[in-house]
Amino acid sequence: MHWTGVLMKKYVLACGLALASLGFGTASNAAVISSGQINLNGSVLNLSGMTAGNQYFLTVSGSGVIAGDGRLADAEYFQGAVGDAVWISQRPAGPDIGVFVDGLNVNWGAFNPLNVYQIIYTAGASQSVSLFFNDSFYGDNRGFLTASISAVPLPASMLGLLAGLAGLGFLRRRKTA
Repeated sequence: MHWTGVLMKKYVLACGLALASLGFGTASNAAVISSGQINLNGSVLNLSGMTAGNQYFLTVSGSGVIAGDGRLADAEYFQGAVGDAVWISQRPAGPDIGVFVDGLNVNWGAFNPLNVYQIIYTAGASQSVSLFFNDSFYGDNRGFLTASISAVPLPASMLGLLAGLAGLGFLRRRKTA
């Protein structure tokens, strides 16, 4: 009995470490369900293929030109001046400029110099999401941002737990047979 418990602990630990080393539970290996490009001139991009009530990673990446003067913008931030290393999240006296989700302004988080942002999105009854680049101030933007929806993978710790429970079931079945 004692050795069974020790072996089971080692089995669960080994399974958890193996699954974690494979990269389970990270956004980088999540399967993309739908993707497309958001035109910075304000056309709406609809991504579909989700199940109502489930959570997904919504990722927006890239940058394009706003204001026709060479300043760059991404999902949340834009350059204060052409070539400026300082990016700001909204004009001090104007509307927010950036990607809106289902018609709402969302917080894409802290500035990322790689211009990649990700939020967790819960699918509604329509099982789709609409994205558009909001800019009612400049209107002479050029370029596209890439958007994708991907499944939120099962966390590695959960996979380790499931593997451990399967091992316990196996041992219990061997003991009673």
